[in-house]
Order: sequence, then structure tokens, then C-alpha cells
Amino acid sequence: MRILLAGAAAVALVTSGALAQPGNGNGFGNDKDRASAKMERGQPDRARDRDNRGRSDIQTQRRNDERQERQQERRVERSLDRINDAKRVTDTTGNREVRREIEGNPINRGLEQLAKRRDSSKRLRDSETIIDTARYVRERNYLSRDRDRRLIAGCPPGLARKRNGCLPPGQTSNRDSRDQRWNGYSYSPALFGLNNYDGGRYLFDDGYLLRPASSGGIAGYIPLLGGALSIGNLWPSSYQSYAVPDYYVDYYDLGPETSYRYADNVIYRVDPSDAAITSVAALLTGDEFVIGQPMPSGYDVYNVPYTYRDRYADSPEALYRYSDGYVYRIDPESRLIAAAIDLLA
Repeated sequence: MRILLAGAAAVALVTSGALAQPGNGNGFGNDKDRASAKMERGQPDRARDRDNRGRSDIQTQRRNDERQERQQERRVERSLDRINDAKRVTDTTGNREVRREIEGNPINRGLEQLAKRRDSSKRLRDSETIIDTARYVRERNYLSRDRDRRLIAGCPPGLARKRNGCLPPGQTSNRDSRDQRWNGYSYSPALFGLNNYDGGRYLFDDGYLLRPASSGGIAGYIPLLGGALSIGNLWPSSYQSYAVPDYYVDYYDLGPETSYRYADNVIYRVDPSDAAITSVAALLTGDEFVIGQPMPSGYDVYNVPYTYRDRYADSPEALYRYSDGYVYRIDPESRLIAAAIDLLA
């Protein structure tokens, strides 16, 4: 494959005229080529220098902003100290008129309200149980094993019971157009929110998504939530399930591994005695929340569950968003994910 790619690149260079043309004997046919040669021999790359200067300017501006913020904090602290000192003097002298003047000053009131909000936000952050980043990454990687899932090879149980040689809908005498499309949409894994499978032509039959084989019959299949994976149905033994991290076991109260199944971002509860599906414990989004990176698109609206809204409410100091069992603290200015919060602590 690498040889083919290299050959294709060489052909592209020839056809685009990028290779040197015959010239004055130095291997370059024009001034542009000579300029390129000089740059290759060590002439400065001005575009790269501009990029470096731009990054340096951004870092300098960030440091200046942080320094100004610290200075503003110190000014506020000094002002609050003076206000409190003045209040203590009036308490000692009993001068209520001066006390009322101090408390009635709008600037003083604004500073005190600012301090209260800051202290409240600090107490809230101090009470948060932040999940260790290494543990968080380990748990998310644990779940990501499910993304390598492929079609189950062979004939699905429902179609096998029809004893028609595992012929898909449309290849039997009882053709049904409903097996080809749903509400005008062609059947595909993406139609069911399954993004880890290859595209192509699919059919639907008896709760399964079927991939026809080029030689006839079925190349593979996917059991579907609400279809083959409906409540009361037995878990297909050919459909691999993965264990979930302990955090999810506790958060969703799943019990031992024999009492649940996890596949394609869905956690099912099953009867340990016969693996019959009893309920759906959780529908996970699978969205990537990476600490230190921007939050995924689609989370602009506050979505923290009601149980946690009193504790994790948006404020000028922090935004909060929920996804797949975690509440995330977001920096309001940069919109970067600052931390994942343990909801079980």
C-alpha cells in the first residue's frame, strides 16, 4: 500500500508540473524553483516565523490577562478590607450614621455582593468531588472497546427458523417493500444511531438489520434495540457484550455482570437465569468529553438532571453539562472542559 501511495504521489507531481524542468544546468528551470531551493538550503521560512510570533503573542496576551485578573482580585480584597475596617470602627464608636453611609454606598454593596458570589462559588467547587483524570480516561477507554464492533457473521435466528436457505427479504416469493425502506429512508446502521458499522445496502427483518451478501443470502446482521433486543427476548449469544466500569455499575445500580449486558451504547438489564432482557438501564450518547478540550457540539443548553440542579447550576464562574453519568464543569470563557465530577461521592 505504501508503494502504491508513493507511486500515486509521484504521478501527481509529474502531472502538476512540480518536478524540475530543463533549465540552465542547475536542475531548476525558473526563479521560483531557485527560491525554493534556497529555502530548502536553510533560508528562513517567513510564514512559519509569523505563525510562531502569532502563538507567542497569544501566550503573552494570556499571561497579561491572568496578571490583570490577579491585580483586580487584590484591589477588590483591599477595598473589602477597608470597608470591614471602617465597619469595625463604627461598631466601636457607636456611630450608626457613618455605618449606614458605608453600607448604603452602592460601590461598597457591589463589592460585598461580588465577594459573596465568589465565596459561594469557591465553596461549591471545594465540595465537588473531581474524578482523577487518569481514572476518567481509563474508564472512557474501557467503554470504547465497544466501538470496534462488527457485523455478526451468518444467519440471524429469526431468519434461520424460516428454513428458506437464509434468503433475505426480496429474494423470496413473498417480497415486502417495507423490508427495503422505512418512512422513505433506506435501512442503514446510521438510521438506528449505530455509527461503528460499514455503510452499504441493508435490509430489515424480524428485528434485525441484515447485510445482503453479493452471492446471495446474508453476509451478516445486527440485532436492534426495540426489535430483536426487546424486553422479554433472550439476549443473542452471538452478540458480544462488554463489562462496564465500576462507576457505571454503581451509578446505574446494575449488580453483577450476569445481570446486565452492554452493547452499542446501550446498557440492558437481563435475568441472570436465562439472559432474558428485563429493561433498558441506560442509553449512552458515546460523545467524547476530553478534559482540557472543548465540549462536544450540541451541549449549548443546560441539561443537568433535576436531582443535581441545585448543586450544579450555571454561574459566571462555571458552566455544567451532563453526559453519560457524569457532570462536567466547563470554563465559561474558553468553553474548555475543566473537570469531570463524581456524582456518587
